Amino acid sequence: MSLRTMPILFLNMGGEMAYILEQRLQAQSVRNDKSVKVMGDILSTMFNKKFLDELFKPQELYSRRNMRAFFEKLAHASIMRLNQTSMDKLYDLMTMAVKYQLQSCASPREMLLITLNHLDGVRKMVQNDAKLQTLIDYAFSLLEKQFFAMTTWELMLVRTTLLNFYQDARVKVSLLLREKKQNEEGRFFIDITNMTIPHGATLPGSVRYFEEGAFTKTTNFEATGTFVESPALGSLEKTVKKGERLTALGMNMYKSGASTEVKGGVGSSAAGDETSKESDAKDELNLLSHLIQSNAKKGKADKGDFALSLFETEEDEVAFVEEAKKGAADDDKVVRIDASKRDKRSMEKMIGDMGVKERKPRKDKGQDILDMMDEAEERDKRPSTSKSRPRTSSSKGPRPTTSRPASSKRRASSKNS
Repeated sequence: MSLRTMPILFLNMGGEMAYILEQRLQAQSVRNDKSVKVMGDILSTMFNKKFLDELFKPQELYSRRNMRAFFEKLAHASIMRLNQTSMDKLYDLMTMAVKYQLQSCASPREMLLITLNHLDGVRKMVQNDAKLQTLIDYAFSLLEKQFFAMTTWELMLVRTTLLNFYQDARVKVSLLLREKKQNEEGRFFIDITNMTIPHGATLPGSVRYFEEGAFTKTTNFEATGTFVESPALGSLEKTVKKGERLTALGMNMYKSGASTEVKGGVGSSAAGDETSKESDAKDELNLLSHLIQSNAKKGKADKGDFALSLFETEEDEVAFVEEAKKGAADDDKVVRIDASKRDKRSMEKMIGDMGVKERKPRKDKGQDILDMMDEAEERDKRPSTSKSRPRTSSSKGPRPTTSRPASSKRRASSKNS
């Protein structure tokens, strides 16, 4: 598991949130001055320097439930208000878009290009705001410093950690369904018959053999599908011309007024998230939430709040709730085992049932002999409790005695032998 995933997760999901909110503000014909204020307040909070400094510190990912609460505070950093159902839909759209982008990566490096596409998209929203442009530049500098020099293996670990975070999130999105990128179960279609291979990579269809580190031979086989190598590597520069990233993933797919309708399914912040370590990142979450709230209070007006809905009609909202309940009911049938929570008492009981006892350290042969000699010497020093026999008249002279060597001499003799 990588501890460098939070910045990638936040910048990509934050970018998708900005895309969706901009589309809904336009769809509901919200006055331009209010729309500008809402997007300005949210993006100013999102790219606050103190907030970004904390975000880029090594840390574990939060649970999906905590991430939803995190983005809810961010979405309410201005005068706009979302009800519970609209917030659920917003988070589901954000989640499924980023999950699809990560699954569609042709290489771990493309994950960085997707993140830069989100920064490019947000930058276009605030072209006339010099302060926000500076904050986005700061986010780019942190991203460049921490991720651009990573090896392919390190980037692969970041991507794998993020995919584990999104596991079991399967909300059906009408736009993805319409474009045949998602099936009715909420799973994504990955076209393996026509794939782009990263620039410099070897096309599938050959196996290379090595013996003792030296190349020996190559065998070829017919690979299923069509594979085309990318003509170049996508640009990681701060500002690029259109198309220089060489990937459309991470761009604003709602720019043409595409529908943000969702069809229900297993919610991305549903109760099936018990396996996440929600308490592990509690301090970091509280700190980041505090930074969001403190920054939001600076420019927040007391009056002028308005409600924004992510649904076209009330019927759409009711249908979304019903589908979400159905998906949650289906998800309850899945048995989940949390291996992260270890019950010490249960483990001790298992060890006791197995009859496993702690083994004492075994002494070597020489040490056993020395211990036996010490015990014999201690017995000889003890006073005798039996009555001594009287000496007979035939016994003349002193009784012969035998000298007993000291214990230390015995130990030295035993070691020398």
